[in-house]
Amino acid sequence: MLPITIREAELADAQRLLDIERISFITDLIPLRQMRYLISKAKAVTYVAEYEGRVIGYVMVLVPKHPRPARIYSIAVDPAHRGQKVAQRLMHIALGYLRSLQYAVVRLEVRADDEGAQTLYRQFGFTPIRHMAQYYADGAAALKMQLTLEVPSPSE
Repeated sequence: MLPITIREAELADAQRLLDIERISFITDLIPLRQMRYLISKAKAVTYVAEYEGRVIGYVMVLVPKHPRPARIYSIAVDPAHRGQKVAQRLMHIALGYLRSLQYAVVRLEVRADDEGAQTLYRQFGFTPIRHMAQYYADGAAALKMQLTLEVPSPSE
C-alpha cells in the first residue's frame, strides 16, 4: 500500500482534480468553476489523497440538509496509482465523515458498465436500488446505489 496522506481539498487543488477527472472519466466532467464551488462553498466536502506531495485521487461528497441522503458525487484515482487501495481509503474517510454527521443513507450513481467501480461500492455495502437508462451524456446507463450507515449512538 502506498504511504498516502488524506486531507480536505483546497481551492489550489481544483486544477489537479480536473486533470484526474479528465483521465478517469469518459463524459460528464465537472467544469473548473463548479469544481471550485464544490470545494469552497457548496454543501460538500472533498478529500484528496497525496503521495509524495502530489494529489493522486479524490472523493467528493455532497452533504445536504438532514434528513436528505448524502451523496458520493465523484471519486477518482490517477491511473498510475490504481490498485493501491487509494479509492478504498478515500471511501473509508468519506463514510466516516458522514457517520460523524449522523447521515443514515448515502447514495451514488455509477456507470452500469463499470464493474470495477461497482465492486468497490459493493465492498462498502452499497446495493443497487435503481437502473437509469441513458443517464450519462454519452447515453450510457447508470445504477443508483445506496448504503445505510450505522450511525454511532451518542453514548459511544
